[in-house]
Amino acid sequence: GGPPPFGFEVIGTGRESRLQPIPAEQESLTAIKKLMLEHTPASAAREAERLGIRSRSGKPFQIVQLQRIAEREIHVG
Repeated sequence: GGPPPFGFEVIGTGRESRLQPIPAEQESLTAIKKLMLEHTPASAAREAERLGIRSRSGKPFQIVQLQRIAEREIHVG
């Protein structure tokens, strides 16, 4: 249950459901992971906001959200 992780959408229902990448959000994921490697979490959050990288709701990402994204490994299929 719950919403799919940022960068993905759910295709299908029940046991047939799977995650499918959303290209525009995948670009943001790549940028976030790079920022988190190159900056402190707070600095990465400021830089993401400066670059216009926003959550699905249109709000700037919070530091904890960026940390979760940077740590997450998604298995598609």
